[in-house]
Amino acid sequence: MSTWSELRTTLELPKRRATWVALWLALVLLAAGWLLQERVAAPSSNDLDYSELRAFVEQGKVDLVVIRGQTVEGEFLEPQQVAGQRGHFFRATVPANDPSFWSLLHERRVRIRVIATGPGLLTRLVIGALPLVLFLGIALWVARGAPSATPGSVVPRGARQA
Repeated sequence: MSTWSELRTTLELPKRRATWVALWLALVLLAAGWLLQERVAAPSSNDLDYSELRAFVEQGKVDLVVIRGQTVEGEFLEPQQVAGQRGHFFRATVPANDPSFWSLLHERRVRIRVIATGPGLLTRLVIGALPLVLFLGIALWVARGAPSATPGSVVPRGARQA
């Protein structure tokens, strides 16, 4: 009997259901990660429209923009009315390739900070879980396919088999 079989018997784990439970658990965790990523990336109701952002920049009211992909977060020189609230900070989504926006920012001497974007949360979860999944897969494969060792099956070195 293999070590895994002894452990499973000792802990009274089911023989075939463990694989399906682990698969369902992995799928549920991946779905939760995807939903969390979608929630974090979803635009807020108080985000600026692109045209509003351009108007604020043209009027010289923007001090700093932080660009991460197509998302622009920034700071006004003084509090502004945005979506019914007065505040110093804003967020907007801009087109991917609009050279006029860049030139407008430079014209108005807006401070610009660009943050490189990496893989999304779901991608990081999958990459992070991959070694664990591979390890568990190999462990299950070895546990199922490992031949049981019997005392008479070992052949001493140099001895001939009949």
